Amino acid sequence: LMAPFLGLAIYGFDFAADVSSLMYALMKFSFIRGGVVSLILTVFGFNRAKLECSDVYCHFDDPKVLLRYLRIENVSLFTEISVLVGLLFLFRGLFYLSLRKKFYK
Repeated sequence: LMAPFLGLAIYGFDFAADVSSLMYALMKFSFIRGGVVSLILTVFGFNRAKLECSDVYCHFDDPKVLLRYLRIENVSLFTEISVLVGLLFLFRGLFYLSLRKKFYK
């Protein structure tokens, strides 16, 4: 049961701009992806300063580049948290109904 959620959690991070809208909607259904996106937004969002880099060229020293690369630069953290809370209530309700059906059959 967890395999689809794990697969949808990481799908599209390296080619986010090419993901179809149907697949993007399915990815929003994965609570693991919501947690990962929330974590990335918390760490690299909120106008974080540039990261220190001692190399000649660092592509991801600006956190906005990483957010743009992952296609989450326009995603709100509070929207992601509200989706996670909504999924919590949805799954709890489904589990309750399935257990009730099993025991009161």
